[in-house]
This record gives sequence, structure tokens and C-alpha cells, in this order.
Amino acid sequence: MRRFNNLGEMHAGAPGDFYDHHYKLLKELRDGAKDLNKISFNDNLGGYVWFVETVEEFTRILQNLPKSKEGNIFFEIAEVIPGGFLFLFIAMNDAGGPVYYVPKEVYTVVGEMCPSPTVTIVDSDSSKLLN
Repeated sequence: MRRFNNLGEMHAGAPGDFYDHHYKLLKELRDGAKDLNKISFNDNLGGYVWFVETVEEFTRILQNLPKSKEGNIFFEIAEVIPGGFLFLFIAMNDAGGPVYYVPKEVYTVVGEMCPSPTVTIVDSDSSKLLN
């Protein structure tokens, strides 16, 4: 698993599809910043960006995230982006939280291992349940 704290680090070591996605996201959040490549994700957005590379890493992350009484994990954002990466954001503090990019070959295997994979997306307007 690789950890990134700014776009400069991502540009040097991340697949292009999720670098492009995060660049657009950061540009939207910090429009007008002088150098987007140097903005610290942890200091400004409440968490690092993680590139999950194996099934074991993704399983470990899911096991360690906070869960409801029913065992569900609630993500503020969970979507498949261009290039097939699963983009996950979970707010862990007032500043934000970590972001996970998971390749399709990893999240599909983990999904098949779960008896009934469910992702709950919560936003300020509504709550949607996806199966």
C-alpha cells in the first residue's frame, strides 16, 4: 500500500487515472491555491491518500474502519472513477479523513469474498443504499 500526502508525490508514483481524479478534486476544493502539488492532504483535508494494491491490504482496511452495530461501514463517498478505481472517502475528524483508491482487480475479489457486499453512501441531503 502506498501513502501520498500531496499531488507531487502522487504524480511521481500513482497510476494516472486516480492522479487525474484527485487533481480535479483538489482543484475544486482549493481553487486559487498557488501550487496544488504542494498542498498537504493530511494538514488540509484531514487524511492521507492511500493506494491499496492487494486484497490483503483492502481487507485489513475494511476490518479496521469504524462500523455500525450491524457491521456496516459508512462512506461519505464511494464511487468507481474512470480507469476502474474505487474511490472511497470516510470522514474521521472535523477536517475530513483518509481517501482510498482501490483497483478493480482488488475490490472485485473482496466483494466476491463477502456474502452480501453493501456500501452505504451518506451525504448531507440523503442516504442511499447500494447493493
